[in-house]
Amino acid sequence: MKLKKLFILILPFMLMACATPVKHNSASGKAEVTINKTSIKAVRTKLTEMMVNRNYRVIRSDDYTITYDKIIADGGMANFVFGSEYDMNPAARVVYTFLENNRSVRVIADMALITNPGSGYERRHDFNNHKDSLFIQQELNNLKNSVEGKRK
Repeated sequence: MKLKKLFILILPFMLMACATPVKHNSASGKAEVTINKTSIKAVRTKLTEMMVNRNYRVIRSDDYTITYDKIIADGGMANFVFGSEYDMNPAARVVYTFLENNRSVRVIADMALITNPGSGYERRHDFNNHKDSLFIQQELNNLKNSVEGKRK
């Protein structure tokens, strides 16, 4: 019985170790896109609309970044692995960095899961090379098409 419990506890870590990391073909090595003939303001507005529609909330913003957070209340394995005794619900966090150059805006996404979100005991778990970063890359591609006026 003890061996079975130990196996159940170790299984998620074994499965995560077997996952193939995603490699983004970008200068930053993260999900990113360059949007032409636009401004940072236009990109920030459209990106915020997109993220709010996906139940993220803005938790921080400055001239070059916006940080979005979404509590994972029903994440199953994510809650088990990344939750804590203090707070069982981790948060998915995406920080977008904006760089403007000659009417083009480069948008870089930094993904993480946060244990104890909003507390003084936050712990960041990098998710830039996780398979979910492919979804963020697709969303950035959709953002580019939307801002540049192209169809999906």
